[in-house]
Order: sequence, then structure tokens, then C-alpha cells
Amino acid sequence: MNLTVWVSSIKHLQQFSTIAPDGVTANEIKRRLPKDFPQMTINQYNIPLVMNSEGKLIVEENSISFTAKRKNSFLMAFQKYKNLDYNLSFKLDILEINCIARYHHIDIISKYNIHWIRLMHSSEKTINNLLISCRGYGCFTKVHNKNDKLHIFLKEIIEKNNV
Repeated sequence: MNLTVWVSSIKHLQQFSTIAPDGVTANEIKRRLPKDFPQMTINQYNIPLVMNSEGKLIVEENSISFTAKRKNSFLMAFQKYKNLDYNLSFKLDILEINCIARYHHIDIISKYNIHWIRLMHSSEKTINNLLISCRGYGCFTKVHNKNDKLHIFLKEIIEKNNV
């Protein structure tokens, strides 16, 4: 399986929730948004992003890997992305994944709240803090449905390999 995903972290979502908690106005978000926080600009409005990287997730029989990539689409003429991590990459051995779980950060403005997929790895790496989500725009209902399918798929592969 090869698909484009967003990567975030619990720490990033905690910071996002202080910038864009549920119930704040666009002007409040603009005032709270740090210049170095991942964001996109549309029509002179800076919008904080729930992810800090986007790229290719490759799921193979024995491993899961991610490599960041620069955004490249027809939307780039209208959207300008800043502060995304284009150097992020990782490769996890399926046998070293202890658990796959869903992560939902409740303090985020509701229209941006995604049910992320969290892979917990047996090593001491910071990988346990990383979250994965299928990408999407506008209504996140489709993202939730894609994440449900990806979660089930990953869980089946991990369980199959850990028998």
C-alpha cells in the first residue's frame, strides 16, 4: 500500500489547540499563530495546520515507512505552505510495533479535529509521539472514513506479523 498521509505529533496538536481552540474567531487565531508554526496562506489569511509534514506512507509486509514530500498540486497557485518538515522520514519494522491506537485531541477546534492513527514502537525513539492521518480538505468526514480503513488495515498487518 502506498498513499499520501499527514504526519503530526501529540506535542504539535497540543500547541495547535492553544492557537485554535474550539470557539475562537479567525482574528484570535491570527493573533495567536506563531510565525514558525506550520501554516498555509490563502488570500492573505494564515491558517494553522494540524500536520507538520505530508508525504508518502508505504506499507509493506514487514515494514511501514514514511518520506516527506513537498506539496505539488494545482492548489499551490492559491495556497502557500510554510514551516512544514520536508526532511521527516522513518521506517518501522512491523515486529517492533507494540500497539496501534487511535488518538483524538479533544481541545482542537471541532472542524479540524481528526481521529489520528498512533503507532507505538518498541524502541526508545520519539516515533511513539508521531501520528498519521490520511490527508483531506474541506469536510473531514471523508478523512475519518479513510483513517478508519487505514487503521483496520494496519492493525490486521501488525496482528498477522505478531502471531
